[in-house]
Amino acid sequence: MLKKMVITTLFSSTLLFGANEIQNAQKILPLNSGEQIIQAGSQVDSKDKQKKVFALTSSRIFYGAQKRNQFEKKWEYDKKNNWSYFANDSGLTDIDYDGIAELYFGILDTKTDDKILMVYNPVANSIYQAAIRKNGSTVFGSNIKKGSAIYNWMEQKVKTIGTTTATIVEEETEESEEAMINNSETVFLCDAWTNGKGDNSTKRKGGNFCGISVDQLKDAELVFQKASGTVNYIAIFERFANGKWSKVYQGPMKNMLASTLLKNKATTHLNIVVNGQEELYDSVKGKIRVYKKEIVKVRTLPIESEAKEIAEKYAGLKKGESIFKVFPYEESGVYKIGVVTNLFAYSLEEFGTLYKVAFKSQPLKNVLMMDQYNGVEDSDTDQIKDLFYTTIDQKTQSKIVNLISLGKKSIYSGFVNPTVAGFDSDVTFTFTPNTPQIVKTWMENKFYQFGFAVKPVEISTTDPAVAIDLWFKNNRNIKLQESEKQLVIQKYNGNIDFMSYKKGHHGLVKTLKVGSVEYRSYYRGVFVAYDSRTNESYIIAASKNLVNFGTELLASGDYIFVGMQNIGILRFNYKQNTITHIMPKELQSEDIWDIRKQGNNYLIKTDTKTITLPMSTLEK
Repeated sequence: MLKKMVITTLFSSTLLFGANEIQNAQKILPLNSGEQIIQAGSQVDSKDKQKKVFALTSSRIFYGAQKRNQFEKKWEYDKKNNWSYFANDSGLTDIDYDGIAELYFGILDTKTDDKILMVYNPVANSIYQAAIRKNGSTVFGSNIKKGSAIYNWMEQKVKTIGTTTATIVEEETEESEEAMINNSETVFLCDAWTNGKGDNSTKRKGGNFCGISVDQLKDAELVFQKASGTVNYIAIFERFANGKWSKVYQGPMKNMLASTLLKNKATTHLNIVVNGQEELYDSVKGKIRVYKKEIVKVRTLPIESEAKEIAEKYAGLKKGESIFKVFPYEESGVYKIGVVTNLFAYSLEEFGTLYKVAFKSQPLKNVLMMDQYNGVEDSDTDQIKDLFYTTIDQKTQSKIVNLISLGKKSIYSGFVNPTVAGFDSDVTFTFTPNTPQIVKTWMENKFYQFGFAVKPVEISTTDPAVAIDLWFKNNRNIKLQESEKQLVIQKYNGNIDFMSYKKGHHGLVKTLKVGSVEYRSYYRGVFVAYDSRTNESYIIAASKNLVNFGTELLASGDYIFVGMQNIGILRFNYKQNTITHIMPKELQSEDIWDIRKQGNNYLIKTDTKTITLPMSTLEK
C-alpha cells in the first residue's frame, strides 16, 4: 500500500483539468519526492506558437514552456501551508491580448478566510493579486493599474471565485501500473525500479537497474515509459568489460538516441537507473520501462548548428581558431559546408558518412564579420557555387564583400570607397588586383542589393526637372583641389531656373554677363549659365552640400571665378568646359564675398579679412 494524493471539493466533485494534462505534467516537471500535482493545464500561445504548461502542486505553482517531453521552467512560486486551491478557478488565458497567455489561479486563505485571485504575467514577469476579504470588501495589489486590461479582468473574475474549493487528503490505496506500450515500432527491453525503502546495503534490495547490451542498440532510439510511482530522474551509465560504470546522463526521463549515450568504444552495456545511482537507490518508489525504436535514417542537409559541429570535427581547426559562420548547401547531389573562421576559410564535402576538407584558404586578415550578407552562389558562372561573406574594415568602416571562388581556388575582395569630402558623395568601388571582370560585376550588384551603394538610374536628358540629378550622374563629385576636371554639360532649350524644381528658397545670389552668356549663382543651389544667343540653359557645377554655394562671380580671360562659401574658389574655363577647385590655406573656412583683379594679384574679401593672392595661384 502507498499513500496517494486525492482531490475533494467542498461544493462540487468535478475538476476542470483532465487526467491527461496531469499525466503530461508529471512526465515533464521536476517534482520533489512526495510532491503531487493537483491541477494542470496547457495552451499554445498565438504569438510564439509555444505550448505553455502550468501545474498547481502540493507545494508549488509551476509555469513554463513544453518542448516535446522537456519542460523549460519560466516561473515558480511556493504554495503557503494555509492555502487551498479553488478547483475550477485556474488556467491560462490571454488577458491583455498580447498573444501570450497569463496564468491565473484562485486560493482560499484558511487563516483569514480571504478569497484570493492571483495572476502571473510572463511578459512583464509580474504577479498581480486581488482578494475578497471576509467582510466582503475587494482589494487589489498596489502594482495593478486601475483601468488596465488586467485590472478590468480581475475585477470581474474575483467576484466569481470560490464556487468549489479543492482540498488535499491522503488515503491508503494500491497504485496500478500503466499498460505497456504495444505497437509495431517499439520493442520492450527491460525495466528499472525502486521500492522506496532506500536500501542500498544489498544489491537489488532497494531497487534494480535495466542493463542493455550495445548489440541491441545499433541505430536505435531509447523510449522510456513510467510504469508506476514517482520518477524524479533517471541516470544512465556506460558499463565496461571490467565491470566499471561511467555516467553519461542524469536528468528528466526523455527519449534519447542510443548513439548520443555511447561515448566509448569499450562499452559493453548501457545500465539505466531510476531514482538513484550505481545500485544506490533513493527512498522514492517508482518504476520505468525501457523500449527501443529502430531509427529509419533519412539523409538531410545539416542545419546551421549541425554544420558547425561537423566543421569543428572535420576541418582540423587550430588552437585558438573559432568559427564565424557556416553555410550548408547541396551541389550536384553532394552536401557541402562553407566555413569561415577567424583564421581561414574552408569548404567541406561529404565523404561517405563523413566529411573531408575540399578547400582551405590562405590566412585571412583580422576582420569584423557581419551577421548578414553571407552565403553561397555561383558568382563566376563556372557551375560551381562559391562562398561569399561580408566584413567591415574597423578603421574605415568600409563594407567589404569577400568571395572565395571554389572552382578557381582564389579569394577576391571588393569594397565601396569611403565618401570623399567635396561637392558630391561619389560612389566608386575598389577590388583586389586579381579580381576578374565577371566577379567585379557580381560584387557591384551585391553592393547595390545589400544597400551599401545606390544603383544609378536612367535620367532624362531633356527634362529640366531632373537636370541636377543628370549633372551628378555625368560628372560625379568635384573633389577638393581637383584640377581641370572635364565636365559633361547638358544643354536645355529656354531660359530655365533649375532651382525652381527644388524645395525651399533658392534665390539668385550673383549674376555675371559675359557676351551673350549670363552666369548665375543660386542660394544653396547650382552655378549655371544662360546663352541668350542660342536660348539655351545649362548647369556648370552643383553641390549636394547646400551650405557650399557661390557668392561672388568674376570673369578674367578664359575663366569665370566663383567665390564659394567656406570651400575656396571654383575656376571654370568656358572654352574648354573644365573646372578646377582652388583651396589655398588662406581661404580655408572663409566665406568669399568679393574677388577683384589688381595688377598681377587678386584681392579676395571674406567675412573677416581681405586676402591678396598672386595671379599664379588662381590661374596656374
